[in-house]
Amino acid sequence: MKAIKFVILGAGVLGLVAFFLPYFSMKLGGETISPSAMQVMQGIEAAEKGADALQNEIDSTAEMSGFTGEVGQVKDVLDLLKGIIALMFLPALVLVIIGGVGAGRKKLERVGGVLALIVGIIGLGTNGLAMAGLSAPEVEKEGMSPGIALYIMLFVCTVGFVCGLLTLIKPDRGGRFA
Repeated sequence: MKAIKFVILGAGVLGLVAFFLPYFSMKLGGETISPSAMQVMQGIEAAEKGADALQNEIDSTAEMSGFTGEVGQVKDVLDLLKGIIALMFLPALVLVIIGGVGAGRKKLERVGGVLALIVGIIGLGTNGLAMAGLSAPEVEKEGMSPGIALYIMLFVCTVGFVCGLLTLIKPDRGGRFA
């Protein structure tokens, strides 16, 4: 039981590695693409730059013709997508912090257990919804399916939940693996 802080730390690191693995796969035309969360974030940043360029073009055209237009809604949607992707991987980062602090203090008491439990539940909820959405028959019919990173994140959040629960039952107050 004393090594539980290292299990939480390891699970969090595994979740951070999953950020670079395919989160989902989809068929576009005749080929299948499997972007990682990092690639999706980079693509969103490129789309934001394109939206900025489009807004500048609209503004310059508006001065000459009296036309007005906004691209702000597109940028709002892109910001929302970045937030959702960050939310999917935030539990892994928090588990790394909890495990790191526990290892640094040489003990993981009930507070760390409660935090790991809550983070695990939240992560299971968010990634579980993504899994349910990507596993729906209508979505699979269109060519989308969950990737390895989604399965890893579900595993990481489950480990966080179970380790948090075990720490609540019997707190790690330091000892053999400290």
